Amino acid sequence: MRLELSPRHDIMGRDAVEGDGRQPVTGGIVKGTVFRYTATMEYEITDYVTAEEYMEMRKLMGWGEFPLEQAAEGIRHTTYLRAFRKEGALIAFLRMLWDHGYVVYLADVIVRPEYQGQGLGRALMDDAMAYIGSMLKPGNKVMVSLMAAKGKEVFYKKFGFAVRPDEGHGAGMCRWIEGTVK
Repeated sequence: MRLELSPRHDIMGRDAVEGDGRQPVTGGIVKGTVFRYTATMEYEITDYVTAEEYMEMRKLMGWGEFPLEQAAEGIRHTTYLRAFRKEGALIAFLRMLWDHGYVVYLADVIVRPEYQGQGLGRALMDDAMAYIGSMLKPGNKVMVSLMAAKGKEVFYKKFGFAVRPDEGHGAGMCRWIEGTVK
């Protein structure tokens, strides 16, 4: 289910109670929207992150660093990006690549540690999965792949992802290659 503004539901799809301080939403995250998740938390939804913000979030997760210009190129070629901001600061985002054939790669889902467990990652995933479904022609299907951070497999299983290796598939693999041309 995509998250969209509506007078009936909050970001988690729960029925909103008038006057409880939550901005109701359902059906699809709308960029540029400011909404309340609880009476004390207000977030803005955007479709951008800067290279500096991206690298800061990677660093928070303990992931490898690379040049800012390389990060900027990756962001520029992103198919789909949604971000939650609080008072302008990036607190969570999802970045996805899609060849618009049958391959979708979920590149990043990052939520600042102090905001984890509040439903932001789930909202981003729900919205991304709904976006993919809404872009497919009837009868078409895609394979969405990702490489979960260690210990985060359980989170992705909630969205129907299978842990590999399994009976029909080997383990996912990756390799970093460093440029040698000067």
